[in-house]
Amino acid sequence: MDKKCPVHWGDNNALTEEELDDCPEIPEFLAYLDCDHKNTIAFKKENPVKICKKHADYARNFSGVCGCSWVILPLTVDVIASGYEWICPNCEFIHRDIEITSSLHCSRCNIDFERGEVHHAYE
Repeated sequence: MDKKCPVHWGDNNALTEEELDDCPEIPEFLAYLDCDHKNTIAFKKENPVKICKKHADYARNFSGVCGCSWVILPLTVDVIASGYEWICPNCEFIHRDIEITSSLHCSRCNIDFERGEVHHAYE
């Protein structure tokens, strides 16, 4: 099967898994395709790819033939130290964890994020 985005067969401008895997830039974002196209198997929400700023800028301008688009999320999520609260950038659910870990998992979206800075609440 062609490694290009399944919605864009034959489109040389489509992002490929190899291109994303071989990118030398530092990943800053998570991305997945918001598409219900039955042939779309890559880049699903359950397994978002880590991408750099260049690929995120490109993906924001992407539009599939079926109307799909990329959802771009920050790779890291900041935590509020009092209560260990953080907000999922995808579904905006407020999580309250019992400990600070290096990665954060949204149980609603099933997406993992890297932990960013830990801040104290200001009230």
